[in-house]
Amino acid sequence: MRSLRPLVGAMVVLLSACGGGGGSDISGACSVLKIAGGESCTDGQPNVAYILTEKAGRIGNCTGAYVSLTSVLTAAHCFLDPYTKVNVASNGNIRTGVSVTIHPLYDGSVESPFDIAIVKVDAPLANQGPLPIMLSREPQQGEDVFVFGYGTDETGEVGIERIQSGAAPLKAASNLYAGFSDGTETIVSIGGGSPCPGDSGGPVVARGTDGRYGIFGITRAGPNGCVSSVGRAVALSSTQTNGAINFLSALVPDLAVN
Repeated sequence: MRSLRPLVGAMVVLLSACGGGGGSDISGACSVLKIAGGESCTDGQPNVAYILTEKAGRIGNCTGAYVSLTSVLTAAHCFLDPYTKVNVASNGNIRTGVSVTIHPLYDGSVESPFDIAIVKVDAPLANQGPLPIMLSREPQQGEDVFVFGYGTDETGEVGIERIQSGAAPLKAASNLYAGFSDGTETIVSIGGGSPCPGDSGGPVVARGTDGRYGIFGITRAGPNGCVSSVGRAVALSSTQTNGAINFLSALVPDLAVN
């Protein structure tokens, strides 16, 4: 949590700090920094969203992804504390959340496979399309997948602080898909690419049968602190289960899929 005071200025800077191409092609989007042991996206992935919740004069931060022009997929636990306002930032887009809907089976814990929420925003995403939900195939064990997040990096900076220091705010890491059971997708960190606090709700993507990247899960929560952790298993909420698909389809009639 950080003071709300620098929020407005940081959000304005975010208009130019998260540049990059639209659509769902992430190739070449990242170069050299951290998710923890991961990379920073100097070109950005504009449909990956930075979510800031105002809570009693302070802010909480999570990550999400546009899955339609007005709907952002993220983690339900980002909204457990009472909040008064939700802002969603991406390349050239600063939007206000007008509603938050949490999966009805979410039990309030980060262990829940239904740690999923949809934020509706007040105006459509501009200049790029949403990231699709991948329904055309399931990732295979040992497959290389990618995770995104605006959370803390190994220097202790959150996204706003990276923006203020001139660094790229969005981070990414390549991970290995480890498997699926009991509604839980699991990835394993390679090269130390572990999600960190504030990466909650960030999309984890793989290529669909059409070659485009699509979301198959979202990060539930990062470890305490933020350290490179090779071989650490990270649990995700699957977006490929019937429960997730039914929830998303009911809320987002124009849900992007591949």
